[in-house]
Amino acid sequence: MKILIVDDSEMSILIIQSFLNSFGYEDVAFAKSAIEALELLEMSLSEDGKKSDIDLILMDIIMPEIDGIKAVEIIKSKEDFKDIPIVMITANDEEKSLEYAFEAGAIDYIKKPFTRIDLKARVRSMLKLKEEVDMRKKIEQEIIKRQILTKN
Repeated sequence: MKILIVDDSEMSILIIQSFLNSFGYEDVAFAKSAIEALELLEMSLSEDGKKSDIDLILMDIIMPEIDGIKAVEIIKSKEDFKDIPIVMITANDEEKSLEYAFEAGAIDYIKKPFTRIDLKARVRSMLKLKEEVDMRKKIEQEIIKRQILTKN
């Protein structure tokens, strides 16, 4: 499963990537801005323009140009990316900012500085959630396909 880290701090990216690798997650991409993340997501679509290969996004809130909350809003507005879980990783734990992040589509957050176990637990649960959503969608598509075939 592929994880995208979006943070303007190279040190944060290195720490998160190091932790993820130590948990066994080797397929990690990173972007140093929201704009770079959006470009990377568009490139991650398969040839037929469907299904991103990104399974989880870890996003900082405070970034230049486009902040993490606006980036989440943009990502979640696109059909191809709406099922990707987004976890905010931030030093900003102001209730209003977190409320806006959740309204935009984030589903969890981790406060910096974070512990190894916090990151591991959140990543595992979000990837499990993504796996279950993907499985449900696959089953739904098979049911729809069978219904179409039986009608013809």
